[in-house]
Amino acid sequence: RKVILEGLSSGNGQKVKDAMNKAQSVGYRVNKKVLSTLLAATAVGEGIMGLARTIAPPRKEFPHPEGWDKKTATELELQEFKEWKSFMHDWHTKEVTRAGQAAGMMAKIKELKIYKDEAAIYFPTFLDSRGRMYFRSTLTPQSNDAVKACLEFATGQPLGERGKFRLLVP
Repeated sequence: RKVILEGLSSGNGQKVKDAMNKAQSVGYRVNKKVLSTLLAATAVGEGIMGLARTIAPPRKEFPHPEGWDKKTATELELQEFKEWKSFMHDWHTKEVTRAGQAAGMMAKIKELKIYKDEAAIYFPTFLDSRGRMYFRSTLTPQSNDAVKACLEFATGQPLGERGKFRLLVP
């Protein structure tokens, strides 16, 4: 942190400050049509379009009756229990990830809804400990693809010939 602060205080620091100010002075707005599509996709709940499922996958039922005891189990029962336990371990790991991703997306959608009628929204920038610039917000042009798709420049400009070329070149 000290190195970054010293660097910003030096003569070259002004270039970084100018870049940060330019990045955070760009206005964005929410593309309502894309937001509508995103809302419809999340409402399905099945994880379409690369989104996390909002519906949890079914759990596997415990293979033995209530009161079952491992100490008195047969080899077959122990094998069934081992398979069930392995399945549930994998299910739980995936479920925690799915639930977190779904909750994160729903929070971002909530933010998009809040700002959908704004003419322009701006994102402040900051430098991390390595000196990399990031936007400080839930909604940013650096966010996941679904959020980036919902953002567009508040004041658009025609692409021009060079822009059309860059759009077509992979």
